[in-house]
Amino acid sequence: MSERPKTIRSAIRKSKSWREAEFEYESMCAISLFPMMGERLTAEDKIDQLKALARLCPRFYPAVLELGLHRLARGEGRSAERQVRKGIDLMMELAEPKHLAEEISATIDNLEKLWRYDLCRQVLEPMVKRGPNDAELRDSLACALAQLGEHEAAVAQIGKALEISPENPFLLSNRGWILLMAGRLEEAGKSLRGALRVSPDHAAARGNLNCYRYLLKHGCTYLDFLLRPANRKRIDQLSSEERWDKSDELSHDINSTRMEAFALSLLRRGGRSRANIHDRLSTLTNFFSFVRKLALGLFPLDEDVRYVEDHLEPILHKFILEFGDADSEILESITDATCAYYEFLESRGLVSASDLISFRTRIRETIPGIIEKSERYKAVRSDPALDENAKEDVRAQLFEADHLWPCL
Repeated sequence: MSERPKTIRSAIRKSKSWREAEFEYESMCAISLFPMMGERLTAEDKIDQLKALARLCPRFYPAVLELGLHRLARGEGRSAERQVRKGIDLMMELAEPKHLAEEISATIDNLEKLWRYDLCRQVLEPMVKRGPNDAELRDSLACALAQLGEHEAAVAQIGKALEISPENPFLLSNRGWILLMAGRLEEAGKSLRGALRVSPDHAAARGNLNCYRYLLKHGCTYLDFLLRPANRKRIDQLSSEERWDKSDELSHDINSTRMEAFALSLLRRGGRSRANIHDRLSTLTNFFSFVRKLALGLFPLDEDVRYVEDHLEPILHKFILEFGDADSEILESITDATCAYYEFLESRGLVSASDLISFRTRIRETIPGIIEKSERYKAVRSDPALDENAKEDVRAQLFEADHLWPCL
């Protein structure tokens, strides 16, 4: 590296605005990690502080990049993407060289959690050109390409990573997974067995090998595996035997692979669908988890749309009671996410068209009244003029008997 960029980086990092922004950013991070040091920050508080830091020092990339990631998580579109890319460019320019690899890895991890593999690709491709002998970068690029459906390009990248680190079990397992997605089963099996030869307890390789065996037996695609029929009889049997851990394990496996398939469909559709992936997945995960808690074992599978429809009003009543700040935006987000999810499952034959139409009609008719109840309840909860007995009367009026019982 020439002295000039090094000198410029040092001057920027020593500037008054950078040092002030760095101090405020570290204080914000400390409060986020240890709320006892101050009031807990809400998501909105954090975004406001990050915006202020970016104004204070426009080149302070930790704030610029984190703000962009928060905006992506909220489902914002092109401007959030541009801000993330700007933050990454500033990071490449101004990060301390000894910390750059770690910061790049953390950024890629955050983008992967948001299912923004399209942005991962944009970040990683130039980095791989700059560091062609970095096996980890090539592996990350291969995984991003695979999720985007560009399987042959992904196979090429993971192959080059293995040329650099041929006995790496993580790379061997990932190559097997990518080959499964590409439909190249024989090669996938060899790669997965190779990973287990090097590391017999490698959990990901074992999981991928189970997928390989299913595909081999049924002659289907990776997406078919994610959407395979649930073994309801086995789940019910385990539940009747009170082997809850095994029953929950089977149900969780089906629910998580269904959700992965849904996310892949949104990712590969492109456009606005990508911006909504994280918001929809987060909404669905939290909502279905809440329903399962209420259902006491009677709602093992998220695809049981009839159960949700049959209990929709008490579920939403209890949701408002549990989360007093549930506003119209949250409730409309539940409507959007559940309808989109069940529409996807209907397109794959896992939910009937009649059940989908019935659910969609019911939730769209129900939500306006639920939003009105939520707003009335919020006003009552924060009214100091009402004693607890008066508030209880309002709860009974709004939610009938749903506020009295913790389950459905």
